[in-house]
Formats: sequence, structure tokens, C-alpha cells
Amino acid sequence: MENYNKLVEHFKTIANFGHLSAICGWDAAAMMPSGGNQARSEAWRNFPFISTSYLRLLN
Repeated sequence: MENYNKLVEHFKTIANFGHLSAICGWDAAAMMPSGGNQARSEAWRNFPFISTSYLRLLN
């Protein structure tokens, strides 16, 4: 049961990455201040790597 609970927590975190992605997408579409594009682009570029790296930790 302990391994199952760890798996559930792991996938909850992955679901949170999806939620964060949606929030960031909304923010970029609705509230982008002038000059903010560069910083957001750099942060967003790393997001897929971070989320998929977390998923690979299951192996």
C-alpha cells in the first residue's frame, strides 16, 4: 500500500504541473505586461523539461 500511496502522490504532482501550465497560459494571454515576454518565454521554455523529467522519476 505504501508504494501505491507514493504513486498517487507522484501523479497528483504531475496533475499540478498541468494546472500550472493552464494558469501560465491564461496569464500570458490575459495579463502580459509590456516587457514581460522575454522572462516568461525563458521560464516557459523549461517547463516541458521539468514536467517530463518528474514523470520519468517513476522508472
